[in-house]
Amino acid sequence: MQVLIMGGLAGAMMLPGVRPLIDQMGQSSGGGELEDPIRYIGEMQLTGMSPNGLGGHLFWPVIFGWTTVFILLFTALRVREKGVGSFWWLLVVGFLLVQGPYLMILNKPFESIPMPMALFPHLPVLDMIRVPHRFLILLILGITGVIAYGLREIQIQRGAVATFMLFPLMAFELQLPQPQAINLRRAEVYQVMQEDSLDYAVLEMPIDYRDAYTMWLQISHEKRLLAGYTSHILPSALPALETDLMRALHPAETNTDVLGLPEFLEVDVENLTEGQLDAWRRELVVDKDVRYVVFHRRPDFFAPSRAPKPAETAKEKLMVALMPYRLNPAVKDGPKRRLYGAKQFMETLAQQSAQGHAIIEKMFGKPVKNLGNSSTEVWDLRPWAEQYGVLELEPEPGQEALPSLSEDPESAAE
Repeated sequence: MQVLIMGGLAGAMMLPGVRPLIDQMGQSSGGGELEDPIRYIGEMQLTGMSPNGLGGHLFWPVIFGWTTVFILLFTALRVREKGVGSFWWLLVVGFLLVQGPYLMILNKPFESIPMPMALFPHLPVLDMIRVPHRFLILLILGITGVIAYGLREIQIQRGAVATFMLFPLMAFELQLPQPQAINLRRAEVYQVMQEDSLDYAVLEMPIDYRDAYTMWLQISHEKRLLAGYTSHILPSALPALETDLMRALHPAETNTDVLGLPEFLEVDVENLTEGQLDAWRRELVVDKDVRYVVFHRRPDFFAPSRAPKPAETAKEKLMVALMPYRLNPAVKDGPKRRLYGAKQFMETLAQQSAQGHAIIEKMFGKPVKNLGNSSTEVWDLRPWAEQYGVLELEPEPGQEALPSLSEDPESAAE
């Protein structure tokens, strides 16, 4: 009862600030609808989890630890206290909700057997909860309460020493492999923007609505992003991305499942007139206040050239399914597999953005070499901003003046 009262008071205090956001997110137009109303079906299943990018299926005892499962079984058999029932109910409800909208067992879907979350897309407010693993917190909270009762009973029956020995076992089997530092080769333009006090926008390409990497890069320079990471496109953000230019800069194909987003527009780049190019330059530089275009051809970090070999034989799959985290081969290969997946994703997206790259190059010439690196190309639009009268730049002491636009664009980029 105390938890319900405190939760209600907390909700009432947050409502004035959250209500406008809920109203905006609830609008049906402008990228608010999903092709599939519930995402990541199959990551969590009746028997365990198949985490994205892991390359194997882990049974629940591996996820929560074999020691934890032992304590849960002990509690179910030995503990009859009244308070433990509430946590058992929370555990069961959380477990049912993380299953998603229908039952799945060992990667085999049973769409004819609905689960409780199948109702969510039809209920107000709850229809915004689109990822089953959001309910893991309920499951973990239920497990925590149950094993607390179990540990107290073990302490009564076996003593404090026996109870204490369970904690090193839990810590050992759930220990993750030591992560290796990623050697990030960030392009020089991010340092330049970080030191620049002016306020302007940056166009990061390829354009991707799941791009958390450019959002992380934004932390250092704090400039506005023309398109960045978001899980729900607000209607007010779409007009700037729905013009012919921005649609032409989009990748030809994307993996987003958000409906209502701007669609790719194919154009004949070679036959674009100078008038059209100048109109598009003004749109970026004057209307959208862009000062740099950054195109990522591949990751800014080292990634393996091939993914680790997945489990193929029955023995290998069983090892992945049952082996504790600390010793699990799929978990050990997880970081390499994710790096390889990121590399494949970025390179594929760059290939799909070949038209956008060609348009930028036709408008602004070759990229500026000293602002990019082997994986990133950068176009400096400040000279164009100066020409269009929206920026006045004086070279700082010791700095060279910006190249004149009367020069050949390719020689200026050098």
